[in-house]
Amino acid sequence: MLYDLQNPTPDRDTCWQCYRIRALCWCAGIQAFEIEPMIALLVHPKEFQRTVGTARVVKLSIQNCRTWTGYGSDFDENSEITSLVEDPAYFPIVLYPGPTSLNLSD
Repeated sequence: MLYDLQNPTPDRDTCWQCYRIRALCWCAGIQAFEIEPMIALLVHPKEFQRTVGTARVVKLSIQNCRTWTGYGSDFDENSEITSLVEDPAYFPIVLYPGPTSLNLSD
């Protein structure tokens, strides 16, 4: 099941950009910028539910960033994600920390 980041369930006075309660909203401190290439984030639902989710900060900070939230197999069935991965104009890279991760600056 893919979750819609643009239409979360309203339950209190919430900022609909960072999804934090308005008293703790940090959106005014973010200055969005555009970079090349486009950033596409596939976000696990547990990351989306975190109080300060990195994906939210990236989405608000980078203008040409798209996010999708779901589990692994959900992404396989999404035609928009599939077309981005298969488009020869893009070079998909998976960034994920782990013991066998490579430092991309090397």
